[in-house]
Amino acid sequence: MPAIAVLGDPNTGKSVFTYLLFKELVKRGNIRVFRQEGDPSAPTGPWYLESGKEELRKKIKSPWDWKKVEWVRDSIANLKKTFDVVLVDAGGGRPPAERVTRENAEILKTVDAVILLCRSDNYEECFSGWEKELREKAPHVKIILKCISTLEDDESKFEDSTCILVGLDRKQATSPREDLQKAISKIAEKIEKREITLFLQSV
Repeated sequence: MPAIAVLGDPNTGKSVFTYLLFKELVKRGNIRVFRQEGDPSAPTGPWYLESGKEELRKKIKSPWDWKKVEWVRDSIANLKKTFDVVLVDAGGGRPPAERVTRENAEILKTVDAVILLCRSDNYEECFSGWEKELREKAPHVKIILKCISTLEDDESKFEDSTCILVGLDRKQATSPREDLQKAISKIAEKIEKREITLFLQSV
């Protein structure tokens, strides 16, 4: 199975989604899965999602440098040799000017597929912007899923090619809404059964 990066603009819930998807895949126990932090400039580790200690997160952040980007890139390549799925929580870029930043492009060199996550208030521009930049800067990757992230809709759903995820808030990472957990469970099932390739589309 490929390395799958979760991409999207800042504050769309990428870290919470990656965390919940990782936990669901681990719980199923049928594939070996690893969650790789892929945002050297603003990492969101599982410990932070579980504790919510923003002040501690700020204290332990270390300066950004290019060697960290290279380390993430190489780590993904090595992890793919051992694990069935590597989930990468990637950076949100600097929209709308630049989404696939230099560091994102470097990390994507060892990524095979992406899940795009965009907010409901600008999802059309967000999806098209990421697709355009992926075509230009990382043409080898495949988009396997596009999900709309919102805090407003009634419920999450994942059916056919429709993916709406409600409540990807850091405060709910440890106790997600039932409908959100159900949608993520369906996505995990597709990945686990290798059926996620049904949604493959070249960028």
